[in-house]
Amino acid sequence: MSFIKRLIDSMKNSISSLPSEIWTLNLGMTINVIAGSFLWPMNALFMKSELGKPSFVIGVVMFIYAGSTALGNWVGGALFDKFGGYRSTITGIVITLTALVGLNINHGWPCYPLFLMFIGLGQGIVFPSINAMVGTTWPEGGRKAYNAGYVLQNLGVAIGAYLGGMTAEYLSFDYSFRGFLGFYIIFLLIAIFKIRKIKPRINYSITKKEDAHLEKGDSKRIYALMMIGFAFLLCWVGYVQWQNTIPLHVRSMGMTMDQYANFWMLNGSFIVFMQPVLSRILRYFKLSNKKLIIIGLLIFMISHFITGNVQSYKGYLLSMCILTTAEMLIWPTVPTIANNLAPRGKSGMFQGISAMFATGGRAIGPLIGLTIADAFSIQVLFMGIIGLMAIAGVFVYFHDFWLNKNSERSVSL
Repeated sequence: MSFIKRLIDSMKNSISSLPSEIWTLNLGMTINVIAGSFLWPMNALFMKSELGKPSFVIGVVMFIYAGSTALGNWVGGALFDKFGGYRSTITGIVITLTALVGLNINHGWPCYPLFLMFIGLGQGIVFPSINAMVGTTWPEGGRKAYNAGYVLQNLGVAIGAYLGGMTAEYLSFDYSFRGFLGFYIIFLLIAIFKIRKIKPRINYSITKKEDAHLEKGDSKRIYALMMIGFAFLLCWVGYVQWQNTIPLHVRSMGMTMDQYANFWMLNGSFIVFMQPVLSRILRYFKLSNKKLIIIGLLIFMISHFITGNVQSYKGYLLSMCILTTAEMLIWPTVPTIANNLAPRGKSGMFQGISAMFATGGRAIGPLIGLTIADAFSIQVLFMGIIGLMAIAGVFVYFHDFWLNKNSERSVSL
């Protein structure tokens, strides 16, 4: 009991130190994630069970969905740098809401993948816009600013996945789509009445003369970001199997949709309750961002090995806990590195690039995973993913080589 009390006190202290603007941004993103979690864990199951599509077609649809999200990431970063956080965020919300209305009217074939593509575009615009707003609103927050958002968003994953899974299992997918729409309307209201009032503390606008100088002088930062981005992409190729390949696999083993949704409820709950413990460990060891990612990759390997070889519900729960531990180390660290690397006026672009790599992994992951699992086996798939984690480690290890060798300014990595 004393441990739980210290855990709760630690969570309260961590949250209470956040500026009100960061609270508002994170609240909006939490509602956004709750909304999206009504749909994304169920995408493959819906197309398989309701639309009757084969695994390859599902993989292609998810590839297109993620591709549109990647385009949205790039557009969102560009819009942020040009017009600011509120305008870029509201643009993404309006696009998503319009597509959601259409999805609720008609979610048959081929309307479903069409609306899904525009949902991906809209949500892709929102994520880098909010991340860049966090960095420019609380620049001294560092990893803490992004970590707080990550924890609260995963609370949203836990709530949304649980509600979405229960809704799909005991009511119908129709109600899952309505839940997505309802929560997204709440997100729109938060944006209009709260996020609109937030002003950045550092100026994100620069002149064309400054822009040219930055592009010439900071190419090494771009190289570093690209290498971290490639590693992030490979991480997502493995992670996204839990959203596409695993649900079909466990469904074939006789598990229900709400049991599958429990994996994501565990994921979100584990992050919320274990974050204070992890924060204490990180404060004690004072590890660099680079070391955090490498340790996370090693833990990912352990999780993927277990996932490829277990045949029980409890085994998958264990694997999800290990996967989530790695996720907690890597996911908040990448946008932190992107923010540290970004020159003035390029926060949106750098956050957009990092988000594009994540989306790239979500794009090719389902196609690779579903194809290999169908052609060979789930074991072969996850052995290959372990190899990808090793390659990602090489990218991370050498990403700051040019910065350390020829750094003009100090960059915290």
